[in-house]
Amino acid sequence: MINNKFKKGLVLAMILLFIGTSFIPSTVGIIDKKITVTTFGSRGYIQGLIDNASDGDTIYIPSGIYYENIDINKSISLIGEDKNTTIIHGIEFKSVINIFADWVNISGFTIRNGTGYPYYYNAGVGLSSDNNTITGNIILNNSYGIFLFHSGYNNNISENIISNNLWGIYLKFSNGNIITGNNIANNENAGIFLEYSSNTTVTGNMMVNDGIVISGFDLEDWNTYSIDTSNTVNGKPIIYWKNKIGGEITTSVGQVILANCTEVVVKNQTINYCSVGIQLGFSSNCTIISNEIFSNLRNGVYLCASSSNIIINNNINLNKEDCILFVGSSDNNTITINNISNNNKGIGLVDSSDNIILDNNITNNNWVGIGGQSCRNNIIKSNNIINNGGFGITLVYNINNIITSNNIINNEGNSGISLMNCRNNSITSNNITNNKNNGIRIYWSSDNIVIGNNILNNLKGLTIEFASNNNTIYHNNFINNTDNALGYHLSDNIWDDGKYGNFWSDYKEKYPDAKKKIFKGIWDTPYEIEGGDNQDNYPLIRQWSKTRTRTITRNIVSFNSLFQWFLEQFPLLQKLIQQQWFKQ
Repeated sequence: MINNKFKKGLVLAMILLFIGTSFIPSTVGIIDKKITVTTFGSRGYIQGLIDNASDGDTIYIPSGIYYENIDINKSISLIGEDKNTTIIHGIEFKSVINIFADWVNISGFTIRNGTGYPYYYNAGVGLSSDNNTITGNIILNNSYGIFLFHSGYNNNISENIISNNLWGIYLKFSNGNIITGNNIANNENAGIFLEYSSNTTVTGNMMVNDGIVISGFDLEDWNTYSIDTSNTVNGKPIIYWKNKIGGEITTSVGQVILANCTEVVVKNQTINYCSVGIQLGFSSNCTIISNEIFSNLRNGVYLCASSSNIIINNNINLNKEDCILFVGSSDNNTITINNISNNNKGIGLVDSSDNIILDNNITNNNWVGIGGQSCRNNIIKSNNIINNGGFGITLVYNINNIITSNNIINNEGNSGISLMNCRNNSITSNNITNNKNNGIRIYWSSDNIVIGNNILNNLKGLTIEFASNNNTIYHNNFINNTDNALGYHLSDNIWDDGKYGNFWSDYKEKYPDAKKKIFKGIWDTPYEIEGGDNQDNYPLIRQWSKTRTRTITRNIVSFNSLFQWFLEQFPLLQKLIQQQWFKQ
């Protein structure tokens, strides 16, 4: 290994050599072809040269494989002999190259293996400074290809090949930078990720099987970028519209981003194999209609702080994360008549309210059909939510949502419908069938309503547990579930409306001596809920249906009227009946 004294002497000797030939160099030339392979955790050949350099120096690195991680805290240029053959391979759980100084230039390298746990800041090149240039490199197989964190402005990332990282180029709290002319391909989560990083210029980048993702909850995080159609995804232009009113996007595009736009129509697109198919930030009254959106790395459609939009008649399939994701007060949107299948998740809502999810086919998603967190007043109605891997519908910290008239069938994981830390939600008139575990699960949730559902052939029909209080459950048909209802730590839940409760397919098995109250349509013995002190006081003889309710009511009224008329015609009989009644 070349020690520090030797390296200092080598640099000094070369400077004196140039002075001796009446030429003062502006660079420190390293011509020794010997490659030092370092041990794990040691500071290697390149780091030693940097440590002995001064601001303004240029260090040339000959071809070879350098197994080390390097820190740069001086304003230098680090130039490899050939980007294909001059390779820096990281060996520690941190970025391969960490840049802490301003005015640093890096070019001519293959930079790889900036990985490890925790991977959050592990990059090929990590920056937290300004006015740096990263150009002409191959950056691959890192957690982040290039990561800018709190980098102020005017960093130039250009003409690099950035591929097969989790994220290609990631900017976080980094404003006023330039990303231009890069070939960016096959990065697992995004080609370019812009998070809270306004006023960035993105031009001339050719992306394959990834694309651009924008994230942020302020308007300037969305509408201050310069992103033009010289950027492409899979050979098709990226459309980035900002502050635009009206217009249709109907020509073939690789990706659509709408920032602070209104009344824009995105129609008849085929968008696939990019990071996010269609993104809306702070946009309203837009329509996404009749598009094929599939096989994207994150979301098919992503809405941030965007309201009153319509997503209708799209096929949104095979996306890696949520097919459709609403975040940050994306309210009053309508999602209807879409086919949503084979995604990781179907529809996700976070902190978004007053949306309508209507008449969609949500099938074969890996984890959940519809998921909501910290939402209220959404309506989920008349959807087919079938064959999803985890939950059909799961709500967490939700208030006042309506789940009605859905087919929730054959969901393989925890529950057809799950409420956790929820209140004042209503689950009505759903067909909840053949879910592998719970038909409905309610836990840490109070004041919810479960009325008029068909709950059949699940492992557990309804599980209610963990201080879930004052929930109202009646007019449901519990049929052929392994356990029709289970309760744990119950407190005063209501299982009937004072006249009618629920239909239980195992009632006669549990209460063989019970008697029918024919004209009331109920049994005379309450149905006890297993696992607690709650009971259905008015269990139904027959399955509940609106038609049967009307028939029972009409028959009871008709019988009473006829009986009263009969007594009026035969006063003596009426007197005898009254006498016999009072004797009892």
